[in-house]
Amino acid sequence: MLAIAGRHSQFRPSSAGISAVNRAKAMRSAGLSGELMKRRRLAQRILAAPRKPRGSAVVMLFAATMLAACADIGDESIGNGFQGRQNAFTWLEPRRIPPRTPIRTAGAPTDLGAFEGEVVVLNFWATWCAPCVEELPTLDRLQAQLGDSGVEVVAVAMDRGGIDTVRSFYDRLGIRHLDIYADPSERTGYFSQENANRAAFPLYGFPITYIIAPDGRAVGYLSGPADWTSPAVKDFLKRLRSPDDNR
Repeated sequence: MLAIAGRHSQFRPSSAGISAVNRAKAMRSAGLSGELMKRRRLAQRILAAPRKPRGSAVVMLFAATMLAACADIGDESIGNGFQGRQNAFTWLEPRRIPPRTPIRTAGAPTDLGAFEGEVVVLNFWATWCAPCVEELPTLDRLQAQLGDSGVEVVAVAMDRGGIDTVRSFYDRLGIRHLDIYADPSERTGYFSQENANRAAFPLYGFPITYIIAPDGRAVGYLSGPADWTSPAVKDFLKRLRSPDDNR
């Protein structure tokens, strides 16, 4: 994952993910290794230590993500998320995303409200990001495999060149199933400190992928690349699509 300087985020790790008591119980019952316990204690020390304002957002994100990775969290009907190539899925306190959050496409302007009722795999990437390019074909295959099953992959390029850059890149890479989205002005996602356009999604690095439930709530994110066609990922998305079928 290519990291970007941190900033204050409106998203918070889920209360289940930051509960020390629940996390300790889960670790004991799962019989996790001593190394994992060491990582947990390190993360707790980071969160408890006095912090200087500069760079504190990055430190807090690192510690919260480490703690979430050491926990048995999630919804019983959905499961505990999935593992990317570098990091585990991080649950968030579900927050409804304004349906009019804009997304620039190669066609008519649209917004996230167009995907109401579907699970949205909202991926932020760039053509100059090697891990992004590596995982993009798996997102293309995911759209081909689950696009008719209530899952929509929205891969948003943050390149300053916008739509034209993405179109030519898709042609060279052989991407056939993803629609073209671009956000050169940071209206959907943001990595600038000021977030002048009040974009909804903080970008801690590339690639980063937010998962949005059918009711429009952002339930979590994965930082770094993943194999989006793995059985674990597809099972997670299907469960999120129809949670009542899994109870």
